Amino acid sequence: MKEPIITGVGSAALAYLVGGWHPIFNVLIFFMVLDYFTGLGCAIKFKEYTSYRSFWGFTRKILALFIVIGAAQLDIFASKMAQQMGSAWNTNGALMFGTALAFLYDEIHSAAANSARLGIKWPNVIMIWIGREIESKVKRGEGNDRSA
Repeated sequence: MKEPIITGVGSAALAYLVGGWHPIFNVLIFFMVLDYFTGLGCAIKFKEYTSYRSFWGFTRKILALFIVIGAAQLDIFASKMAQQMGSAWNTNGALMFGTALAFLYDEIHSAAANSARLGIKWPNVIMIWIGREIESKVKRGEGNDRSA
């Protein structure tokens, strides 16, 4: 029973911090979860799982959300400052949206590479796009180092 309350409070806090819920968050969070679980699937399939790497992977996703929140706060600050100076200039969430899109690109890229490693067949143009990411993931896994 506590989980829905925690989720609701967390969503409300996030919406407050970014000045209202934007649909880009639904998409970003979806792809963050997809990337995390496809990465976890690869780690298990190829026997590369370490709790250390998993922890830091999750931590990076939370950090990315905080960076998007920071960009939203900059949007709010810039708009309020412009309003106080009598200017009609408004960022309209452009900093937050651009920052979220940058992280979204990375999440989609990583999830596509993970899914290819799990056996999903992609068209050649996509394989070219994710090829270097796959090589990087394989290299990290072969070394079985603690780099996250």
